[in-house]
Parts: sequence; C-alpha cells; structure tokens
Amino acid sequence: MKVDTTPSLELLADYVEGLVDKNTALRIEKHLSDNESDKLVTEGIRHYLASHPGDRAGLEDYLSAPLPPSLNQTPPSPRGSVIPIWLKVTAVAAALLAAVWLFFPEQKTYDELLAQYTTSQVELPFVVRSDEADIANRVFSLYDSRNYSEVQSALKGVDLANLSAEVRLVHAISTFHLGEFERSLGELEPLIAEQSRLSPYVLWYAALAELNLNHRGEALVHLVKLHENRQFRTAEAQDLLVRLTEDEVKNKQGH
Repeated sequence: MKVDTTPSLELLADYVEGLVDKNTALRIEKHLSDNESDKLVTEGIRHYLASHPGDRAGLEDYLSAPLPPSLNQTPPSPRGSVIPIWLKVTAVAAALLAAVWLFFPEQKTYDELLAQYTTSQVELPFVVRSDEADIANRVFSLYDSRNYSEVQSALKGVDLANLSAEVRLVHAISTFHLGEFERSLGELEPLIAEQSRLSPYVLWYAALAELNLNHRGEALVHLVKLHENRQFRTAEAQDLLVRLTEDEVKNKQGH
C-alpha cells in the first residue's frame, strides 16, 4: 500500500518558521521540489506568517478561503474541494512575470512603482446624494484639489457611517494620502464588504495601503481580483503583481 507522504499544513508552517530538524527540512524540500501545488501553498504560508507572526489560528482559514465563483474554475485541489486562494494568486503573478521578462526586460522596480502609485491621485466617479449635497460637493472639491487635510477637517465630527459610499471612500483615500495607511485600511474594509460599483477603487487603495505596510500577501489578493475583473487599474495591478513576484525571486536568490 502506498503511503501518503504529503506534509500537513502544520508541518509546512513549522518548516517555514524553522521549527523542524534538518532531516525533516530536507525531506520537505525534496517533496516541494517535485510538487508545485504544495510549493505554492508553502509560499502562501510564508507570506501570511511574515505579516502575522505566530498566528496559526488564522493561517488555515487564510489559505483555504474560497475564490469568488467567477474565478473558481480550476479542478479541486488534492488537499480538498476548496482551492487555496494562494494557488490562484501565485500562479497569476508567475505567469505575468514570465511574460514581462520575455517582452519587456527594462521595467521600473517594485519600489519605484509603489512610490509612483502611492502619490498618484485617482479620479473618482462622484455621485452626489441630495440629502448630503452641501458636504459632499465641498469634500469632492477639496479632494480634486488634493487638499486631503481639509477633507478630514470638513468631515470631523460627522458620523461617516451615515454618509454615502462615495464620501466615505474620499475620506479613506484622503487618510491614505496623508500617510495613515493602517487607519485608511480600517475605513476601506467596510467598503470592500459592500461590493458596490466603487469596489475596484476600494481594492486598489486597499492593495496600496497593504503594500505600504509591507503586508504583501493581503495586497496580492486584492491585486489579482483587480487584474481578473479588468474594470479599473488593470495594467497597474499587473505591473505590481509582476514586480512583487520578481522582488520575491531576487530576495530568495540573495539568500
């Protein structure tokens, strides 16, 4: 009878954190060299634990989070009926990296791209509700003129939860441009859950905020969704996916 030697997620996490002995590490490395699926899962573990050191409780949920139905078209993973989202993320990024290396060898670095996109302002599709016309028009005008601090001041003391998604997004983006990335993410998370016509804009800024906080795993998930949806910032999402993957390859080669 053939014995299943596939490492468990727990053992792979131990390997990533350097908690296994030398012989076990060698066996795992041999297995990963012959198994692309588990190699990608291991990369997912590595990225997650880099952002959430020691958080084993959330690791399995993160790796097994199902993709949206429109993306979940690959046959079931050997590990179960749910495709680990990291397989999709890493596969997309690797394919893009191969294409860009072949056709566009001279590109901006990851750091250059992130700096460029972080300082660029996006033109938003404003729709003004009649019951908030005065405050909304003022906030949108301030945003267009890049007066981000004034946007914050105009909405100080106002319950943002009662305002339209457009106004809340402008506030979150203004927070982002003021360099408060963690706070901006907190404001963007409810908008991500709402799944409105503004979702591509929300995902873009959530990805940039995560990258500025060096949360690459979370950012990659947002970027892949943007690239797949092809509604907004598709080329920019592709650029970042490629450079992130290239950066990871260079870091590994350096070690």
